[in-house]
Amino acid sequence: MLDRRILRLTGEAFGQGALLTQADLAILLNESTKTVARHIKDLETHGHVVPTRGSWKDIGPGVSHKKRILELYLKGDEYTELERKTKHSGEAIMRYVKDFARVLVLTEEEYSAAELRIVTGLSDRIIREYQELIEQYSGHEYRERLEHLRAIFKKRRRSATPGS
Repeated sequence: MLDRRILRLTGEAFGQGALLTQADLAILLNESTKTVARHIKDLETHGHVVPTRGSWKDIGPGVSHKKRILELYLKGDEYTELERKTKHSGEAIMRYVKDFARVLVLTEEEYSAAELRIVTGLSDRIIREYQELIEQYSGHEYRERLEHLRAIFKKRRRSATPGS
């Protein structure tokens, strides 16, 4: 029951352009923030996307929504499926995929953490999450998807280079 209410409240707020915090939910549901946090974690473990301020703005210790979206992408979901499942725009999803592709290629080219942060403009936390995904999804079954990402990044890189 509480899980459904959390999903409904966060979904309705998100649909109106707002993001609730776990503290907001605790007040609205007359529960402790610890209880709300536990339920959100359980929902996310079971594949639900719970749009809270912390997860959307990558605040706090939780897994970022970007990482969740990229996991689904690497497992084979297409943009339209991701839009439906995550309630993100195609443009946002495409941006996450492009950022991930940059981290993938530059990590393989042995850029340091500081260089990655400067070149990509991403936070250390997001870079670490992306590198964890690279390691986690480096198996044979994901090779084709990763090759596609490498090709996209390298193609964009060549077209951005003057004189190419």
